[in-house]
Amino acid sequence: VKMWESTAIKLLYDQGLVQGTSETTFSPDTIMTRGMLVTVLGRMAEINEEDYRKSTFEDVQASDYFAPFVSWAYDAGIVKGTTEKTFSPDDPVTREQTVIILSRFAEAKGLSFFVDDGNKPLSFAEIQKYDLTDIQNTSEEFQERYPAVYDGCFPLHGKDGTDRFKPASGMTREEAADVLASVWDLLLD
Repeated sequence: VKMWESTAIKLLYDQGLVQGTSETTFSPDTIMTRGMLVTVLGRMAEINEEDYRKSTFEDVQASDYFAPFVSWAYDAGIVKGTTEKTFSPDDPVTREQTVIILSRFAEAKGLSFFVDDGNKPLSFAEIQKYDLTDIQNTSEEFQERYPAVYDGCFPLHGKDGTDRFKPASGMTREEAADVLASVWDLLLD
């Protein structure tokens, strides 16, 4: 079972924050969806699912496993819809969206990803100049939020050992688990 090859996946699985795609597999190379990401964050926040049984979006049915988590995240300002009426829960969550969602989650939970090592946080311009070559065409919100997660605990710097962030690329379940394990560690501190 590939799931046990990753410490992050095992940590999240043992805490009941992620589930497998079957009883014996995790499917680490499968793309993480928007619904999956929000579900893990809701579990981390220990929400009471019964408090969020309303359907916020047309494409999220109350019976969907992720429905209460989407409603909670929307109410908390952690996510927005892909349109006014849709959430697109089965769409891959992009690396850009992940940064934004996790930054909003950290804000809502009072977490800081900045590692205070005596240096001031890098600005977006500094990060863009010295590190990643493909982040200049990202959203304004990404550009505002990325420095906080860049300096923190996210292994989202380059993708595939390159200097490219690939903001429009989806994240695999294993990549997302690595990031989410870092968030979980912050919650426990």
